[in-house]
Amino acid sequence: MTVPKSSSKLTQSGIAYTVIGQGPALILVNGLGRSASHWVGFDQLLADRFTVITYDPRGIGESRAPLNWNLTVDLLAQDVRDITEAEDLTEVFVYGFSLGGMIALTLALREPDIYTKIVCVNSSVGGLPRLRISPKAIATMAKGGIADRISSYQHLFQKGFLKKLIKENNPILSRITKSDMHLDLSYLLLGHELGLSNRRSTVDRWRMIERQHGRPIVQTIKQLGAAIRFSNPLSLRSIRVPTLMICGGNDVFVPNLNSKILGNLIPGSMCRLVPDGGHELHVDKPLMLKTMLIDFYLNPPKT
Repeated sequence: MTVPKSSSKLTQSGIAYTVIGQGPALILVNGLGRSASHWVGFDQLLADRFTVITYDPRGIGESRAPLNWNLTVDLLAQDVRDITEAEDLTEVFVYGFSLGGMIALTLALREPDIYTKIVCVNSSVGGLPRLRISPKAIATMAKGGIADRISSYQHLFQKGFLKKLIKENNPILSRITKSDMHLDLSYLLLGHELGLSNRRSTVDRWRMIERQHGRPIVQTIKQLGAAIRFSNPLSLRSIRVPTLMICGGNDVFVPNLNSKILGNLIPGSMCRLVPDGGHELHVDKPLMLKTMLIDFYLNPPKT
């Protein structure tokens, strides 16, 4: 596949974004701790049908906008609005993955005349009695954070009682320091049907991105706080733009019941299940996802 030419830009608020392809404007909004690089080619796949815009969320990658502890989904939606204004766009198709789905919903509520169609993949809303993130996901992220902090002080564990503590008296801590965070994440975020070679190549891409930009542990925690505060489900009943919910049947990060709940809240929305898909469907099933997006864009449900 020939890689389309792209242009990299920066909004006045400090959000780094890239434009690629031609056709109707499509903004891809990523999930927790993910930069534009984590689309791993999905943007290029869509570029023959859409003008695809990807961006680094504030505090991540090349973006310079500050990321504070009181972060809200509203502010993250404003960052997308800044990109929209910078590109002088009057009509935008939004694809939101996980946290990005919450941002897409907020944009549809705020400015339905601009954000005229939205797709939410493996997303959720708070304020309802059910799990939004699986216990396994919380444990994996916590282990990654602990391992990251330990690796920052690795030199201390090579001498004295700390080395003895890890080696002899605390096998759990020892296993954490030796764990492969990216490989662990691959089994959390990607479907079980993904081939071994594709899984390995994806993990290698994730490692390369981390070497370039670092591991955004603190940024992810701040984003998680914003996601938790996104908890007004009744407001979603006011959405009047065509909306598609997509969920992976094998998503072990966000239980797919959340997508069904979102679909029930939004009048006229559609909900599609990818039976063997995981959380990051753009990695698991990029061609199927592309077909779904094009079909939805050309044949949206009536609202």
